[in-house]
Amino acid sequence: MNKDYNFSSYRRYITFTFLSGLAISILSGLIAAKADSKFSIQLAILILILLIGFLFSYTNSKFVIPYILSIWAFAPEIRRLIDWFFGEYSSVQLLSVSPLLVTLTLLVQVNKRFSPLQGLQKKIIINFGIAISYSFVIGVIMNKFGAVYELLNYTIPYLLLVYVNTRKGNELKFRDNWLRSVSWIAIVVSVYAWIQFLLLPPWDRFWMENVQMGSIGLPNPLEVRVFSTLNSPGPAAIFLSFALILMIIERKWRTVLGWTGVIIVVSALMLTLVRSSWLFTIIGIVLYAVLNRNKTGFKLMIRLVLFSIVIFIVTPLLPSAESVTQRFETFQNISEDHSFQARINFSKYALNKVLTNPIGSGLGSTGQGTKLNNDGNLGEYGNFDNGFLNIIFTFGWLGTLFIVRALYYLLVYIKEVSTKFDGDIFVRVTFSVTICMIVSLSFVNNFAGLGGLLFSVVLSTVFINKKHLHPE
Repeated sequence: MNKDYNFSSYRRYITFTFLSGLAISILSGLIAAKADSKFSIQLAILILILLIGFLFSYTNSKFVIPYILSIWAFAPEIRRLIDWFFGEYSSVQLLSVSPLLVTLTLLVQVNKRFSPLQGLQKKIIINFGIAISYSFVIGVIMNKFGAVYELLNYTIPYLLLVYVNTRKGNELKFRDNWLRSVSWIAIVVSVYAWIQFLLLPPWDRFWMENVQMGSIGLPNPLEVRVFSTLNSPGPAAIFLSFALILMIIERKWRTVLGWTGVIIVVSALMLTLVRSSWLFTIIGIVLYAVLNRNKTGFKLMIRLVLFSIVIFIVTPLLPSAESVTQRFETFQNISEDHSFQARINFSKYALNKVLTNPIGSGLGSTGQGTKLNNDGNLGEYGNFDNGFLNIIFTFGWLGTLFIVRALYYLLVYIKEVSTKFDGDIFVRVTFSVTICMIVSLSFVNNFAGLGGLLFSVVLSTVFINKKHLHPE
C-alpha cells in the first residue's frame, strides 16, 4: 500500500512538473515574441524561480524555506547582473518582486493543510491585520500603487507563521535546518562582500555609478561600503546580524565551518559599517546569555568576551581598518558624529509630522514603495531613520495602537511558551530576537521586507500548533 501511494505521489509530481513546464514554455514564448530581450530574460528567470519554489512547496520539501531565504538574499545581485549585461540601469525591475512572489508559494501547503490559529496567536494576527488594513486604506488614497507594494512587504514575509502552523510533529525537525540555512547563506553573502570590497566586480560598479546613493561609498575597490548581494549595506547588515546571533549562541546552527564561518560573517558585517546592526548582534547575544541562568549562559558570555578581544586585535590588520576603526570610535563621542546628528535632526522633524498628522500617511509613504510614485526614485521619506516614528508616521495613532497590542500579545505568547517549556532553545532565541527587533526601532523599522522575513523565520520556530510544540 505504501509503495503504491509513493508511486502515485511521485507520478503526480512528474505530471505537475511536465504540465507546468509546458504551460510556462508556451507562455514565455508568446510574451517574449512581443517583448524586448531584457524583459524576456527577467521573465524567464522569474518563472524559473517560481517554478522551483512551487515544486519545493508542492512536494513539502525541507528546502522550501532555505530556498525562499536564498532568493531574498541573491535576487538583487541577479538584477544588477542583468542591468550590467544590457548596459541599462533600472531602479525598478520585474525581478524586484521575485522574493515576495516566491514566498507566496507557501500558500500551496497552507491551502492543503490549513490549521486555524488559536488563542494568543490569533490575537497577534488580528491586531496586526487591523493595523495593516487601516494603513492600507489610507495608503491607497494618498500613495496609490506604493500602498499595494508595501502591503505585500509587510504581510507576505509573515506568511511563514501560517505555514509553520500546518506542520506536524515529525516535520518540526526542519526548524534547525531553517536556522542553519540562514547561517550558510550569510557565509556566502560574506564571502562575496569581501570579493566586492577587494575587487568590485563590474556589475556592482555599474550599479553604484547609476544608483545615486552616496551612503555606499565610492565605486572603487577598498572604497566601497559593501552591500554584497543585497540592496544596500543596511539589508546586508541585518541579514548578517541575524545569522551571527544564531551562529554564536548555538553550535548546531554554526554550519560545518564552525568558528571560521563566524569570523567570515563578522568581518563582512564590519565592512558594512552599519553600527545599528553591530548593536543588534551584541544585544541579541547578551540577552540570550542572560536568559540562560546556567553554565551555558556563563560560557556564552566568556565566549563573547574572548571573541571581542580577537576582533579588537584583528581589526587593525584588515584592509578596511581605518574606516572600521573610525566607525567604532564614534561610539566614544556619539554626540559629535555627523550621522548621529543627522538622525537626531530628522527625528525632530518626523516627530513634528506625526504629532500634526494623527491619521497617518498610510502604507507606501515610506520605504521602497515610494519609488512607484516617484519615477523609480526613493521619495522624500524613502529613508526613514527612526523606526518608532516610521510606524507612527505610516500607521497613524490608531494603527500604532494595534501594532503595540500585537507586540504585547507576542511577548505574552513567548512568555507562555517559555513557562510551559522551560529551557527550550527556540523559545530563548525567539525572545532575544524579538526584544532586539523592538530595540532596533530606535534606528530603523526592520519589521517589513527582509527583516520581517528573518524575524518570521526565527519566530516560526515557536509559532506552531500547540499540540505539536515540544522541547527539542
